[in-house]
Amino acid sequence: MHGLTLVGTPRPVTSNALAHALGDRLAIVPGAYVELLERWGPGSLCGAFDLPDPTEPHGRFAVLQHRLRVEAPQCRSMGAWAQLADVDLERGVVLGVDRRGVAMLARSSTDVVLLHPEGHVLPCTTFEAVIAKVLLGGEWVKTYGALFTKWVRANWAAQLVRMWRRTDVGDLGVPAVHVAAGVAPRTDLFAAWRAGDETAADAALARVLATEVRVEAMLDLARMLAAPGYADVPRDVRATYVDQLYRMARRSLPELVPDLPIREIRIALASGELAPDVLATLEGLVEAPRGIFVGDADATELALLSALAAEPADAATRLVYADHLEEQGAIARAAALRTDAVAPLADAAARGFVAPANLEPIDG
Repeated sequence: MHGLTLVGTPRPVTSNALAHALGDRLAIVPGAYVELLERWGPGSLCGAFDLPDPTEPHGRFAVLQHRLRVEAPQCRSMGAWAQLADVDLERGVVLGVDRRGVAMLARSSTDVVLLHPEGHVLPCTTFEAVIAKVLLGGEWVKTYGALFTKWVRANWAAQLVRMWRRTDVGDLGVPAVHVAAGVAPRTDLFAAWRAGDETAADAALARVLATEVRVEAMLDLARMLAAPGYADVPRDVRATYVDQLYRMARRSLPELVPDLPIREIRIALASGELAPDVLATLEGLVEAPRGIFVGDADATELALLSALAAEPADAATRLVYADHLEEQGAIARAAALRTDAVAPLADAAARGFVAPANLEPIDG
């Protein structure tokens, strides 16, 4: 299907369940996306986009739609995703998200865009084009921040067009697969590493790299294996695989992978743990997840999102939601919500959100 191979056991979604879950928004989602779900079910598209199950009550799919309705307008008011219209935020459907926070948004059945957490909107036309042109056609690499930083500076809109047409950017190694939900190729790899079984580890690593975006997986695995949390892996195994994974990634895509003193890193790992600054450098090899579409929602967030989706103008609930996000460490998202919520709350002082004018500061 669409040039893809299925990995794992299919978990198809029935057309009736999909129609019930999406309602009138079924007309907005692309037919090719519906076909994929009905034949293979939710999973990882080309090892890049997590496509959650729309039929799961209060599941990841529902959370993404609520965040689009509740938080995306604040992002747009602060300058992000300026090309989106009100109707896109009210009626659009988030089909999936990659690990960094890049979201695939269907504005209509034939108009799909990517929402980059940096605020860019990347047009793709159709769902088939996302697969054939962006993911498998070599353009996915151009969504990575290191390349944006290099080519998109003063006037990003004009330069983005030129960058998007480039053909000399390296290959990330996006696999032509759809990985069924529930398949976890990394489990065997980590078990083999901890057991010091390099033969099993090599076989497991090959399976991981066949089902994930290859260069990103190499860097992520190198970063993880070098971290103190994997000190239970034999030192020689850690040192060998961090070295090999980094070198393979560097050879594949030198424009994205910076030159590091990997020999010294290998020697240090073989004799103990890495210095904090070296660990920070390795952490920086992988783009951190960010933006409104990253992370699962707990029960409190689900309740608040549902309430705000039903009553978008409820500023008091919006502030409570912002407080909850801040408690979870989502500082930027909380700040954006407060910026929008405080202004329309006319009775803020009476309700305790603003200190009375005659209140003295506690420090005198």
